[in-house]
Order: sequence, then C-alpha cells, then structure tokens
Amino acid sequence: MNTYTIKKVSGQPDWSAVPALSMDVCYAGQEHGITAGAQIAYDDECLYVHLFSNETDLRIVEDGPLASSWLDSCLEFFFSPIPGKPHYVNIEMTARPALLMAYGPNRYDRMRLIPSQETRGLEPVVNIRDDGWELFYQIPYSLLRILVPDFAPFSGMEMRANCFKCGDETAHYHLLAWNPVNLKPTGFHTPQDFGMMVFE
Repeated sequence: MNTYTIKKVSGQPDWSAVPALSMDVCYAGQEHGITAGAQIAYDDECLYVHLFSNETDLRIVEDGPLASSWLDSCLEFFFSPIPGKPHYVNIEMTARPALLMAYGPNRYDRMRLIPSQETRGLEPVVNIRDDGWELFYQIPYSLLRILVPDFAPFSGMEMRANCFKCGDETAHYHLLAWNPVNLKPTGFHTPQDFGMMVFE
C-alpha cells in the first residue's frame, strides 16, 4: 500500500514546499507517455488539492452539472473521510473544468452532488499548457460536514485515498492510478484498494 503525508499549511499552500505523489500505475495507454501526479495539503478549514498531467490532445467536451467527466481529459481524487468505513468522496474534474462529485460506499450506491449547490467553495482553477494541464481546488470542511458532520482532520490522522488520471474518449485512451486497484468489475471505485494518506 502506498502512503503519502498531507502537509499542514496556513492558508493557500506554497506548492513548491508540498511533496508530490505520482500516478505511475498504468492500466492503459502506457505507450502514449502520459504522466500525472498530485499534491495535497490541509489547514484548519480546507483540504487543498493540486492535480497535474502531462498530455497533449486534450479532450474538453463534457459540460454541465451531470457531465460524464471520465470521457474527457480527467483528473480524480477519491478519499474516505471516515476511518474504517468504505464510504468515499469522489471528485472528478476535467480541463473545462466539468465536475462529477459523489459520495457512497461503492460505484453503484452513491449520492451524486450537484455542482450548483453542494459543491460551492471548491473554486477550481485550471491552467492549460502546451504539454498538459493542471488543476487546483479546495475542499472546505464545511462542505464535507454535510456528508460527515464531525469531519475534523488532526495531526497523525489516517485517511484512505487514491488519485487517478483517465480519458476514455481522448485521442489517447489511458488509465493511471497512484495506488494499485482491481479494475474489475467497478473500475477505480474500489475503496478497499485505496492507499493511505496521513495528516502531518
């Protein structure tokens, strides 16, 4: 199982001081040379997320509150906010950014959150470069507490999580993960396969 330390910060992070993880488990598209990584930080109010990918030929088609994000160039952060329970939040965002956000114990029993309401406060920012793109957003604890009323990270707290890169209908189909998963039958939606993130 992969492990990662979530750095404690004070407000918006200095990303140059935050360790990065690599989504270097490749299930499809290895021949295309697509790479991806992530940085996660936290303070007393939010989780801060920076996801990035080196890829060309971005697909940026999906839009609207029920976008099929995984069809586009997509970066994903999945995490289980309740220790010992399989329920997880999945946040999938494209380079538009179009968002899919849901919560539940597995792929088929999740509550989907509509961006115009439940996801206020994420404030996503996308930067597109010639060789790829990056995504920044924050996850306010006030938002997570709609789902998990007592969510309050502390130093030493462990949280199961995983990061993914996909693009089912991009010019170069690819599937990347940070921690290995068993893709059958539910794809990336396997909380039992998440890695471990530890709050600094």
